[in-house]
Amino acid sequence: MPMDVSCSFGAISDSAGIYGVQPQNTAVNSQEQIFSPVLIRKGIAYPQHIAAFESPGWTSSESGPFGNNQVGPTRNELDPYFSTVFGDDGTEWIKECDFQMMVNDGQPVKGSAGDELNIRKVDRETIDQVVVNGFRGPLVLSGWGFDICDRPVPPKAWDEPFAFDEEVVNDRSKWKTGPVNLQWDDERKVWQGGPQILCGVASGGVPAASSPCSPASFTMKVFRKSETGLDACVLGETVTVINRDPSLSQSAVTGMVFVVAVRINYEWIPIWVGCPEGPPPETPPPCTDCTQSGTTNQGGGYDPPSSLAGQASEPDRWLDQCGNYHYYDPRTGREWMESAPPEEWRYKWCEWRSHDENGNFYADGPMLFCTDRQDDDTEKNLGPAADSMFDDPSLKPFVDQKDHPPDCS
Repeated sequence: MPMDVSCSFGAISDSAGIYGVQPQNTAVNSQEQIFSPVLIRKGIAYPQHIAAFESPGWTSSESGPFGNNQVGPTRNELDPYFSTVFGDDGTEWIKECDFQMMVNDGQPVKGSAGDELNIRKVDRETIDQVVVNGFRGPLVLSGWGFDICDRPVPPKAWDEPFAFDEEVVNDRSKWKTGPVNLQWDDERKVWQGGPQILCGVASGGVPAASSPCSPASFTMKVFRKSETGLDACVLGETVTVINRDPSLSQSAVTGMVFVVAVRINYEWIPIWVGCPEGPPPETPPPCTDCTQSGTTNQGGGYDPPSSLAGQASEPDRWLDQCGNYHYYDPRTGREWMESAPPEEWRYKWCEWRSHDENGNFYADGPMLFCTDRQDDDTEKNLGPAADSMFDDPSLKPFVDQKDHPPDCS
């Protein structure tokens, strides 16, 4: 006989009456046990009097297409009110979505009263923040399914673990019940279901760590699935992999060292590093050679970042994740590429780093480290982002990268 389950919203007096008749078969929740108020602001988040979305942190260990250089979705992309997936600041999403009622700061259209909850009566392009309800966490879930060994839950019996309890279809008392174990990612500002795992190829050698406390690092080009298979040049992403294993090392074999890395403790840790044998190939495998892919197209078809195109009176330059410098002249529409920075540029290579060699985060935010041509390629810490950095043409591409990752698509 199926269990009879019914739900309703009503006054507390109605719930008390039902509970008085059937105390053993009644569950009651006031709504604050289900929902919690949330403030969501477009762009930068500030401390609030209620819980609010936060801005994702910037990382120097990744070079990807998601918010602030990440290689996985952040609050920016997953924001259901101001998503940046269309390449803007989230205005397009709130303007076109099918949502209707919420607390908002939009300007009323002509003929509407102020402080409108109905966003169909406001100029949606002027909405910068909303106050809505999210689910209270930790979430509580009751149901049936499969366990982490892919076995049915609830099982028929302890000695029959691969068969469902036959009463699961209509007896909810048999269902597995508990809190959902989501984990907070303090860099991307999202709740996630587990660590991210990526695969790709090492762009050079894999040095051994001095000890687990003194790790070494190497760069991995990230494989993404395309219409032709896995390719490290689809998005041109890279991650800095931290090797804490003194016994793990591998010499450089261009495009042949396969790597699998998992993100643990905000570090990319290798869980597999290939050891190719035999002589290296004469040319790198095509799926790892970004100089031969569409990400470094030297002629028509390469779309420069929309934030740069058409805005400069002189040719503009930016760096892609494959180490190539791209040029775009808005006056002529001409575009071209060089594999190294111009000789007149003082700094040959720069990289943003959020923490020091001991893993301690810099108090003033990410620091820009550059090799100085005028000082025998000595690496120097130029400090946090500053407006004066834009005055040096050799620094501008890297300053742009801090908040606007280069577009190699």
